[in-house]
Amino acid sequence: MELRFEYYVAGRMLWFNDTMSTAAMLLGYAVELSLKQALVGSGVSNKDNILYSHSTPDIFAECFARGCFPDVDVASDLLVYISDMFNQRYPSQVTQTTLTAEQQGHAIGQNLNLILAYDDFIIQLDDALRTQYSDDSVSIGVLAAHFVNRVQGRAFFHCNVAALKNTDLYREILDREYQSSEEQMRKQNLTEETITYNLNNQIACRKTWMSAPQVIWTYEKWSKGIGPDFDALKSRKHAKDFVYPGRVVKH
Repeated sequence: MELRFEYYVAGRMLWFNDTMSTAAMLLGYAVELSLKQALVGSGVSNKDNILYSHSTPDIFAECFARGCFPDVDVASDLLVYISDMFNQRYPSQVTQTTLTAEQQGHAIGQNLNLILAYDDFIIQLDDALRTQYSDDSVSIGVLAAHFVNRVQGRAFFHCNVAALKNTDLYREILDREYQSSEEQMRKQNLTEETITYNLNNQIACRKTWMSAPQVIWTYEKWSKGIGPDFDALKSRKHAKDFVYPGRVVKH
């Protein structure tokens, strides 16, 4: 779970700082780890070839066939796009991936707003994993909620429509965890200074979440964002409605 979190946060940091090609590879890793975690959780052997695949559409299809992610709403275009962006990790892949995309009428490019589709897909996967494992601790969203006043948390939630739609859920989970946290820390024989420090952090975290999503919609240290605001974007299905750049849609 921590690796998924690190890939996702690092990818978002790079995306909003105009290093989108590299960012897309890290976001691709976050997607792939989410899908493969579900497969392992459903009983797929570590020796199964699907766990060594880097084709996002193929891995997602295997997940779906095994009953994983039945409610995840994502366009096939997005699965292909994520795969194409991810499979440019080595120079030898770039030419072939670009050629294949062009033959399909696609244009491999990026723009700032495409992060909305990545976010929507990844947060849907994260919610499904939390349900599949019946364990809040597998969720990168819950982890980020704990870090909401730190750089990692602000990077996670900056203009992240999909994650901030879970505001009430994250707040409820944190409140539930914090109710017994002091007791748990004392059982671990932590020092009074450490307990006091952690409890103060929890108070600050709760205060921030009471004003969410507005107060964390933008990270003041980042110059770029997506607008106009959370309310204007929250009703859209960004992963489901994604269209591969360059493809003409006939109505």
